[in-house]
Amino acid sequence: MDIACNSSSYGNCRLYRLRAERWQQGAFKAVERLKLFPVSGRIVPEKNRKDIREVLYGNYRIIYYLPKYKKDVVILTLRHGKQILPLDEIDV
Repeated sequence: MDIACNSSSYGNCRLYRLRAERWQQGAFKAVERLKLFPVSGRIVPEKNRKDIREVLYGNYRIIYYLPKYKKDVVILTLRHGKQILPLDEIDV
């Protein structure tokens, strides 16, 4: 996604881009940690299944699935914590 900038708002635009890039990098780091500690997230209360978990990053929930016989995790969704979580989005 690219934000259009004009000369009068260029400074603010650069600041917004920098903040967005930092947020994205932090979210990716939170997901990368799951490679080492896949069960570190809590069980998603809406599902109450050991194989569907979440980690929090700021105000966001990164919801993921732990396949039974695989080493990797599967990211199901990323949602703001105040949003209602549609359960059909995390059916596996």
